[in-house]
Amino acid sequence: MKGKMMKRKLNKLYLLAAVAVTVQCSVNVLAAEKDEVDPRRVIPLYKRHCAICHGLDGKGETTGGEKAGVLDYTDPKVGEKLKDIKKATLSVSMGMKDKEGKMLMAPFERKLKPAEIVALVKYLEKFSKPQKDS
Repeated sequence: MKGKMMKRKLNKLYLLAAVAVTVQCSVNVLAAEKDEVDPRRVIPLYKRHCAICHGLDGKGETTGGEKAGVLDYTDPKVGEKLKDIKKATLSVSMGMKDKEGKMLMAPFERKLKPAEIVALVKYLEKFSKPQKDS
């Protein structure tokens, strides 16, 4: 009997912790949208943290990208997924796992500031937009 009660309490505690983390990430995203990242820092941040899997061109045609099943963000249909900035930044912050629980993308919440994550998502979104000829 004690084991079942303890398990229920732990499950409630885990649920509460998950809700708290989700709420904190949402608050961070909202705050980050107001903050600005120097545009000159976005490309170096992308090269350092994202290009290894997503590629310099956003196509995901890298060893890491192919292994993780990274989507081609030059495809406008795929780029549409980034329009939900809160969901996209939450995915970057918390990381992504497949249905079996295998890590596809490590969480970046401790490596990047919320404003940097928002800036990187917006940068990745640009790959799916038609480029203007200069």
